[in-house]
Amino acid sequence: MSEKFEIAYQSEPEPLDPGVYEAVLVAWEPYEYEWQGETQHKMRWTFALDQEDGQLVEGKTSRSGHHLSKGAKWIGALMGDWQGTAVVTAEMIVGRECQVQLVNDDKGRTVVENVMPRTRRKNKAA
Repeated sequence: MSEKFEIAYQSEPEPLDPGVYEAVLVAWEPYEYEWQGETQHKMRWTFALDQEDGQLVEGKTSRSGHHLSKGAKWIGALMGDWQGTAVVTAEMIVGRECQVQLVNDDKGRTVVENVMPRTRRKNKAA
C-alpha cells in the first residue's frame, strides 16, 4: 500500500526592478553545498522588502569575518559604526532595518547585491 503525500509548490516570484529598497533582515543562517568535490561554507541572508508587501529576497556571502569581506560589510551596515572584533549572532542582527541593492542574476532571479544602512528621514518642521 502506498502512502499519500502532498507537496506545496510555490512558483518563482516575478523579478523585481533592480534598485535600492528599504528592507528588514528576517533570517541569517549558514548553509553548505558541494562544488567541484569540495564543501563550500556560506551564509544566506533573507530580507523582507517594505515596498513589496514583505516579499522575501536573498543574498549570499562567504563566512569570512575579514573587514573587506562582503558579509562583514553587510554586518557593519546593519549594526552601524563598530570597531574592533565582535562575535556576531543572528539575534544581534535579525530584525534590523537597512537598504538593499537588488539586481537580477543571469537566471533572471532577483538577488541582494549589497546592503547599506537605512537612511533616516527627518521630519519637516511645520
